[in-house]
Amino acid sequence: MNALRPHDDALARGYLLAKHRIVAAGYSLELAWQESTTLETVTERHLLREAAWVILSAGLSVSAVRAAFPRVSSAFLGLGSAATIYEDGGCVERALSSFNHRGKLRAIETFCTFVAEQGFSRVRAALATSGAAVFRGLPYLGPVTTQHLAKNLGLPVAKDDRHLRRTCDALGFPSAQILCEHLSSLVLDSVSVVDLVLWRYAVIERDYAKMWRDIN
Repeated sequence: MNALRPHDDALARGYLLAKHRIVAAGYSLELAWQESTTLETVTERHLLREAAWVILSAGLSVSAVRAAFPRVSSAFLGLGSAATIYEDGGCVERALSSFNHRGKLRAIETFCTFVAEQGFSRVRAALATSGAAVFRGLPYLGPVTTQHLAKNLGLPVAKDDRHLRRTCDALGFPSAQILCEHLSSLVLDSVSVVDLVLWRYAVIERDYAKMWRDIN
């Protein structure tokens, strides 16, 4: 457990207020999904869909990805089997009619090829031992996006996106991982749940950093 800081009581209270706020705003199912997601429960379909979501999300709003995702998923045969997608070979061309970004679509295809060649069981085992690093080097999966994917697969990972970096700056923490691990030790939520709470709170609260600055 991390060493206690002078304002840990206030920090924990602030986190719990943020969590209450996102539940009140209607995101309880999202929170329950993250709470229940562990690497042991991840299926091949879950892996492919989360990877596709993260790849499409680069530089786009959640609403834009949500609008495009069903059509992209359909073009990729429901994102259920990497081998089937690899053998089909036509998913990118089908998806272009509904999502005009060949680079991201090719990145999804490359990810599916990687899983097909390695085998889902081997990929999941590698995730358990090496974490998000197993995907490094694949297109559109850089440091932050691999953190995002690992979090969505239930690993104890926080992502250093702009929202969490701003929260870290307000609270005096050097990284999202250290902040989320510290909060996890205080409130007993998993690191991935803490990340989701802080990120969602930042999305729905315009001046979200003010509360954290006041705590610090």
